[in-house]
Amino acid sequence: MLITQQDLPPGYVLFDSALLERPDDVEGAEIPDVEVPMEDIAVSPPECGAMSPGEQTHPATSLLTGGWAVDADTGNMYVLSIVVGEGSANVGAIPQHLEQCSTVAVSALGVTSTARTSAYEPPPSSADESAGLAVTTTDGDGNRTATVMLIARVGELNVVASLTDTESGEVDQLSDLGEFEQTFVTQVHRVKELA
Repeated sequence: MLITQQDLPPGYVLFDSALLERPDDVEGAEIPDVEVPMEDIAVSPPECGAMSPGEQTHPATSLLTGGWAVDADTGNMYVLSIVVGEGSANVGAIPQHLEQCSTVAVSALGVTSTARTSAYEPPPSSADESAGLAVTTTDGDGNRTATVMLIARVGELNVVASLTDTESGEVDQLSDLGEFEQTFVTQVHRVKELA
């Protein structure tokens, strides 16, 4: 069910797959706790602090895979990731979520970032239901990051794919969107066959 190097757009390097959350019974080196306490995070509007309807997967059973690339001319880094896992995504609730949370400000550790989200048309796939989001995030220094997220519900599983440009910050300048969409469609089809 994992994507392979052949599934990625040209120039991308596959990174190792991993669970979003390491099970408690796995031995190994301690993972440092770098999470910011929730009480130190301020979200405006407050009702937008909950996780997006499309991202609700259970970390201990969600597998992350993907790849990254660097534009030789601009130095921009692109990250393509896909999470497959059990979850409770309510894809049908995403339009309402967008109405309430199209612009969200998040403050943590003295830094405020603003995320602006709009609908993005998902490609046709074999998903039970699907949706797409285009997100532009601006930090306190004016740096912008652009992300397209595609969300699919397949039986009891979620497929959440993201393509992020860490430099240009413009969704319409994201390269490899066609290949990204095809990777998403391929992964949804694989999950459908196994579901």
